[in-house]
Amino acid sequence: MKILAVADEESKYLWDYYEEGKLEGIDLILSAGDLNPKYLSFLVTLATVPVLYVHGNHDDKYEQDPPEGCTCIEDKIFVYNGVRILGLGGSMRYRPGKHQYTDREMARRVRIHMDNEQNMDREEKLRAAARKNRRRRSVFGTFLAMLGCLVVMVGIMYGGVTLYSRLADQKDVSSEESQGHGTNESGSDLDDDTVGAVSEKVVYSQEELDARVAEAVLSAQGQVSAQILEGIKAGLSEGNTVLETLRPLYPDDLIVASGGRYHFVPINRSLKQNQLDIANVNILESGEYQYLVDGQIISHKG
Repeated sequence: MKILAVADEESKYLWDYYEEGKLEGIDLILSAGDLNPKYLSFLVTLATVPVLYVHGNHDDKYEQDPPEGCTCIEDKIFVYNGVRILGLGGSMRYRPGKHQYTDREMARRVRIHMDNEQNMDREEKLRAAARKNRRRRSVFGTFLAMLGCLVVMVGIMYGGVTLYSRLADQKDVSSEESQGHGTNESGSDLDDDTVGAVSEKVVYSQEELDARVAEAVLSAQGQVSAQILEGIKAGLSEGNTVLETLRPLYPDDLIVASGGRYHFVPINRSLKQNQLDIANVNILESGEYQYLVDGQIISHKG
């Protein structure tokens, strides 16, 4: 990151003789005080990068005429591209007035920010751990829901096939009984009691049997679809991203969001698989990622 630091005196090279390209490549501008607010507004307009400033001991005018478009970071921590910047303006106290501090006063300002920063770090780590646990629970819950749906679907399909087989067997038995016992030994028809017993059997045609099995399968698919949609709704409601919600539903695909579209890439299971555990990923304040195993950093840069 390239930072332009300015203070105390306006640069004629930039203000009076500005040319396009002079601020090219600058990522951030820091003002340490005692500058004309219009000069800072000029820089933020032409550089199109953030201009951060603190007060110098002669900057009482900033209260009535602050630099437009600039950001005051006095007694604040500003994070830019992973870099944390603490604004502590002013000077050594040498006369009565604002923005002047003794050594003890300045040390107190620093100590307050250090304590606040440590508390914020602890809170952020706790929040990050909670987010990780929540994501793990959500993914695990979605996986269990999918597994349960699969088990239900398989059970219903198995029941449908079993029903189909039993009905087919009943049909065959009924056909045989009708042929073998349709008449008595003298060749006359069965009596009324026998006919009544036979007529109570449930006999389905092949078309009716196929329709019942298809209806059972459609019912199972509808139940599974409803459970999947409910799992997606629950995941999104808990704050999971679309990718976090979709990935458990497609365990055999890599899902990549690019250009406003989602791409599903089949996983080559013949390749060696890693054992990545998201709980072992550590994000530093700088934005750098580390991977730890048993508390030891095993990731490498480059």
